[in-house]
Amino acid sequence: MRKELLTKDELMTNLRENGIENLSDVKKAFVESEGNISFVKFKDKE
Repeated sequence: MRKELLTKDELMTNLRENGIENLSDVKKAFVESEGNISFVKFKDKE
């Protein structure tokens, strides 16, 4: 996050915008070249 100059508030906002409530649900996060953040979630345990 420091390398990308991203604050925790910005990260949490992006999570909510992507329908993710908890950071613990995220396996990986990527900052795309245009500045968007993509998330890969852990698979649901069902």
